[in-house]
Amino acid sequence: MQDHIRMDKYCFVSPPDVAGEVELQVIQPEKSVSVAAGQTATLHCTLTSMLPTGTVKWFRGTGPGRQLIFSFKGGHFPRITNLSDVTKRNNMDFSIRNPDVEFKSGPGTQVTVSAKPSPPVVSGPTARATPQQTVSFTCKSHGFSPRSITLRWFKNGNELTASQTTVYPDEDNASYSISSTTKLVLAPGDVRSQVICEVAHVTLQGGPPLRGTANLSEVFRVPPTLVVAQKFVAGDQVNVTCEAKKFYPQHLQVTWLENGNMSQTETVLSFIENKDGTFNWMSWLLVNLSVHTEEVVLTCKVQHDGQRAIEGDDPVVSVLPPAPSPDKDYVRT
Repeated sequence: MQDHIRMDKYCFVSPPDVAGEVELQVIQPEKSVSVAAGQTATLHCTLTSMLPTGTVKWFRGTGPGRQLIFSFKGGHFPRITNLSDVTKRNNMDFSIRNPDVEFKSGPGTQVTVSAKPSPPVVSGPTARATPQQTVSFTCKSHGFSPRSITLRWFKNGNELTASQTTVYPDEDNASYSISSTTKLVLAPGDVRSQVICEVAHVTLQGGPPLRGTANLSEVFRVPPTLVVAQKFVAGDQVNVTCEAKKFYPQHLQVTWLENGNMSQTETVLSFIENKDGTFNWMSWLLVNLSVHTEEVVLTCKVQHDGQRAIEGDDPVVSVLPPAPSPDKDYVRT
């Protein structure tokens, strides 16, 4: 950010009969000064004459909106003359007070303040999204100066396009902030992917850019695929399995229904992790057909990450078979 600081001289006009008056010049020798945030900048101002007498003031900026930052009022003020003792009752005398009139200003010194940007912070959607959905991420950094800055987006090393980037002054008008947004379509294999925001600025002096990251695992949900199967084991027992495949995150609850009535419920705590970061899990139910005289319908219902419970494509229907082969499998998906 470039702060323009100008020194203006306020004074009254001396009487025209002052002999040997030298024309007043206000000299600011430095056209520009550079300083890092938190350091002190020394500005010089030289007056070529002590006349006319007045107040010296420093301003930031020019024009009607300039800001007073320092006022020097050393010396006496001959233009304020007390004509009477104001402590006396019924005193009809008054003081004469002439307001300061701006007489002359210096050319101004341009002050450039350099400040490093804050580490970028990346934020994503507040709710989890599923594959093929489009999600937005926002990157913010603040407190930097000068204004020029570069921000780039990446996903796993591949550059993304920013949909909108804005640089705007901070509340103190002494530094800047940047906000940028990018959009991407989630893919099934994005559980371990990262979105990266990189910020480069002159104050980093050619060093590596500042980075902010967001893990897609924090905003991603992959619903499970259910596979329900049955297998005859010893005698008249049937082992019914319900397998949930390729899901994320791990939160899973399974309910077994027997002929529409709840048989058992379990909260899953142990999983098999796949290479892509998703999980598999299997539940099984051992059914003794000898205690059943009618057809048995078993249904596996899975509730994933607080979502609505889902079932396999078909419930498992176990019918009392005539002497099944021990090695024969019946699979439904």
